[in-house]
Amino acid sequence: MKGYLKAAAAVGCILVFFAVSSPVSGAAKLTPASSAPSATKTPGGVLGEISSMLGQSEPLVSGIQAIVSWELESSQTSSGESSSQAEDSSQAAVDAAELKAKHDELKGYVTGLDGLKTQAGALPAAGTDSVKKTVAAAQEYFARLSGASDDLLTVYEYGMALEDALTPMVEWNAPDDGTDASALADSLSQVIAKCQDNMAALKSPDYLADTQKDLEDQLAVFQKFCEDFAVAAELGDPLRLTSDMQRLARLQIQLGICSDNLNQDIDLQFTQTQKRLGGSTGKLHDELKANIAVLTGGK
Repeated sequence: MKGYLKAAAAVGCILVFFAVSSPVSGAAKLTPASSAPSATKTPGGVLGEISSMLGQSEPLVSGIQAIVSWELESSQTSSGESSSQAEDSSQAAVDAAELKAKHDELKGYVTGLDGLKTQAGALPAAGTDSVKKTVAAAQEYFARLSGASDDLLTVYEYGMALEDALTPMVEWNAPDDGTDASALADSLSQVIAKCQDNMAALKSPDYLADTQKDLEDQLAVFQKFCEDFAVAAELGDPLRLTSDMQRLARLQIQLGICSDNLNQDIDLQFTQTQKRLGGSTGKLHDELKANIAVLTGGK
């Protein structure tokens, strides 16, 4: 996610700081309906209700698709930006407000679709065989929409929680008062420890568990580096300092790979939601509208 990328970028920037500061340099398918008995053509009947529900779902689905497109575009833009350790505070506030606003918007759409799923589940399976099939297809359609949107909200909220978990690292600024390297390492070690505690309390979706663990493992490696670097700096041991700088280079690469993987996995879920809301689900929507038009004589 866009917000997570800022946290991931901060990790790389902190590593660069240490480098320069070192003492060493399927599904339901409707069969086209034939004309139905007049009893099924009542506008206020179950078919009319389904038609109304389809109309209500359309702006909700469009809204979700727009948020998915926004997130993917924002993520692409953020990944291409140059990293800086401290983002302008006013821009950070704008980004945070936008992320929160999109979340609230998404939650509203999800609530609406969940309500339509519940409403569809209560539809009576009565009337002709064509009407019964239409009701069953409508129930599947709204179940699909609800499932996809619920999953999207879960991963969106996970991305926001991940950003919060890494906030101490994002907000950490190296003192500019001549503090020695060992004190800087100790300061950052405390910040990493806070992030580790936050990550330990963060429950990821099952499909992101392995990727989150990779990040937690890299934070542990980073923590150990800070401890070793502090000792080397305090001793003024050039061999240890040189070795730590070599470790730093490897750590920077590994953290970059880890952060990229997690961001890609999150974005993948947004992409999959686009497919789930379209494709066969979109086709089912069109089939429902077409069959209802036939069954009601276009009323």
